[in-house]
Amino acid sequence: MTRAIVAVVLLVAFNLVLLFPEITSGVVAKNDAVMHLLLAEMAVEAIEHGRNFTDPWQGTMNLRFPFFHYYQHLPHLLVAQFHVVTFEVFPVADLIRWSTYLLLSLFLLTIFWSLRPVGFGDLTAGMGALVAPLAATDSLFGFGYASYTFLGFGLYSQLWAMVFFAPAIALGCGVIRGGRGYFWTTLLLAALLMSHLMYGIWLLSASVCWLS
Repeated sequence: MTRAIVAVVLLVAFNLVLLFPEITSGVVAKNDAVMHLLLAEMAVEAIEHGRNFTDPWQGTMNLRFPFFHYYQHLPHLLVAQFHVVTFEVFPVADLIRWSTYLLLSLFLLTIFWSLRPVGFGDLTAGMGALVAPLAATDSLFGFGYASYTFLGFGLYSQLWAMVFFAPAIALGCGVIRGGRGYFWTTLLLAALLMSHLMYGIWLLSASVCWLS
């Protein structure tokens, strides 16, 4: 195990300790996280009543709206499905808290893994993972903790896209350079688009520019 890998593991451990209060507070983060909780619960209700859970009617916010018809919803469906298949042992709010905690803590690993296939060594990939959480902006919804934690913006869908984004780039490079990995690249790109449309569009736009 190289020093870079050890450093990444230590950084992940640091995140797990630093962010642990996020799952012990007993409440869902404020701002957009409240909306995402309602959307996940809406998907659960649709599943339980045998309705189309990919396009249910949202009847509790504003003047009611078919939210999933226009808004990316893979994260909410994953949470809802897990809640149902585990016989509702884990409350939806807890699943959102835990998934936020784990995705944010393990984000560094996705950066480290993604930098290796495109040609970077362990040290460079490790340093990339180290600085990745610093890609943050002042109240402009970057990769930083403030976009996802309790006192932040609660951008739950963006968090899933952030985790999918770098691996999708890495697999896409394999397709462009060597014509291999079409299935997994397509699957991951679809997951990215269904988690956060803008992230998927950015990746597709970059691919088009690269190919041209």
